[in-house]
Amino acid sequence: MTTPSPHLLFSAPAPASPHLVFGAESGAAIPGTSATIAARLGGVRASTRAAVVVRAQATARLGGVRVSMAATYDNRLTRYLQGQASAAQQVAQPQRQTLGDAWATSATQRTAHALPWTGAAPDAHHAAIPQAPADPRASAPAAPWQGAAGQQQGASAPHQRADAHQRLRAAPWQAGTGRHRQSASPAQAGIAHRQDRAATWQPARPAQRRHAGRSGASLRLAGIPQILLRWQASRAAPPGLSSTPVIPPGEACYTPSPHLLFGALAPASPHLVFICERASPLVPALVTIPIRRAYVTINSIELRRVDGNIAIPAHTFGMSLDVDSWTWSWSATLPADTQASLQPATSGDPVEVEARINGVPYRLLVESVSRDRQFGQTRISVRGRGAAAVLDAPYAPVMNFGGAVDRTAQQLMGDALTVNGVSLGWDLDWQLTDWLVPAGAWSHQGSYLSAVKAIAEAAGGYLQPHATAPTLRILPRYPHAPWAWDTVTPDIELPASVMEVEGVEWVTKPAYERVYVSGVGQGVLGQVTRAGSAGALVAPMVTDALITHADAARQRGLAVLADTGRQAHVSLKLPVLPETGLILPGLFLRHTDGADSVLGLVRSTSVEWGRPKLRQALTLETHDV
Repeated sequence: MTTPSPHLLFSAPAPASPHLVFGAESGAAIPGTSATIAARLGGVRASTRAAVVVRAQATARLGGVRVSMAATYDNRLTRYLQGQASAAQQVAQPQRQTLGDAWATSATQRTAHALPWTGAAPDAHHAAIPQAPADPRASAPAAPWQGAAGQQQGASAPHQRADAHQRLRAAPWQAGTGRHRQSASPAQAGIAHRQDRAATWQPARPAQRRHAGRSGASLRLAGIPQILLRWQASRAAPPGLSSTPVIPPGEACYTPSPHLLFGALAPASPHLVFICERASPLVPALVTIPIRRAYVTINSIELRRVDGNIAIPAHTFGMSLDVDSWTWSWSATLPADTQASLQPATSGDPVEVEARINGVPYRLLVESVSRDRQFGQTRISVRGRGAAAVLDAPYAPVMNFGGAVDRTAQQLMGDALTVNGVSLGWDLDWQLTDWLVPAGAWSHQGSYLSAVKAIAEAAGGYLQPHATAPTLRILPRYPHAPWAWDTVTPDIELPASVMEVEGVEWVTKPAYERVYVSGVGQGVLGQVTRAGSAGALVAPMVTDALITHADAARQRGLAVLADTGRQAHVSLKLPVLPETGLILPGLFLRHTDGADSVLGLVRSTSVEWGRPKLRQALTLETHDV
């Protein structure tokens, strides 16, 4: 190889070839070459062997014009070729001549570069970058979870939703429309096909021949192979008569006989009651509602002001009473123009109104009036309590009560309803066992009604107002012990067809068998034990200043022991029947449902009216004894 130098040194005469070749070692002969520079310009030939700079001059005569030209050639300059470079890693085009200079610098090529790391501009063709984002394509995307538009062909994505196809669907649970070809979906619903169906659960139209569906009848279509669908969905049965399977009767609880034998005189009830010989006989109720196909009632609610007999129209009305309340609570929605009729008198006493529920009157007091104005209408809401509210705050003062001399409990209650020996106009309907209270044994501070309530609760009783008269009823909380209710005559018997069972709430209380009831000061100590029990489980001791006699201790102890054990509070809803009216707390009610019957005490009553519907809701306390 030669050493790069700007100076040319020729070691041999120019060869016959007109070409100048670089790169041969000194002394190496190159056939057909020499270190001679020759130039022929016009008719002059110039040559040189060792000169670096070659100058040439020529003169030519063209017609009448003489032209002189001179040229200088300096071969010490590096010549940049415009041809293909012979770099080892460069892709080159074929050359017509061969350059022997191994170290010659070449110009930039216009052909493609073969450098492996050369950056390229974006290509219009398909991009091979695996992670490069791409625009949506019309063809199927290769990403497994890429959303795609509806296709006209079968979708291959396992969880991809597709539009309805006219061809075979591969989705096992996809609902499809009717097809004219075979259905491959086992659970796909369709209409009758022209070919045999392989769907096991597919509903079909009725066939005209063999019934192949266990759960429905089908008709064989003309010219169509038999459809073997075992669990085929059936159509509605056509109108007609059907027979129910006959249930073999069980053992009769009586000896069949056409002869009637009455073992007792006919009761006051006009109903004929049959009993089972091998079951405990049911005691006929005082009022029995028979089973009917329909119960017709004519409901009406009337409100009027007692003072002046002014009628008050109502939109809605409701009132309620329970065993722990001593008077009614009520509310109503009235037109706005009735507000003047509810204004109290100058004395400040509350306005008394009378509500007639299906013709039965109830006296009530107006205690609160509020106005409710909405777009296009104005109404007033009225609330209050029963007429007995005048005996309690805020209408009655707080006073001291007591017995200066020996008095019975009923007499003490009558004294509490007087002022300086003058009666307040209220009477008592006493239904407890009375007992003697020694002088000075009892004292109380409060309103008239709180004193009456304290005396009643001392013997396990409660208060209930009369519907219209100024009378307070003093009733026992448990007229009979729950373990003896099978001998109680129910006040009302209702069948299941006349009522709705809203719900049952189970209540479990300790099964006490014994309780000690004691007075205070001049009282007595009573031990009350449930009959037939060992009296092992003792309830907490009860003390009251009015327990001054065994009768008072026994009644209070019965109320404690009766409210024990497992209970069921049944909520019932029924219309206000003419035979029963409103069923008040304290009544024994028997609920019958076929051969089953439940007896319990009514504990709460509420009535709701919204024209034209009127319903009463009851809570029945039953015991599992």
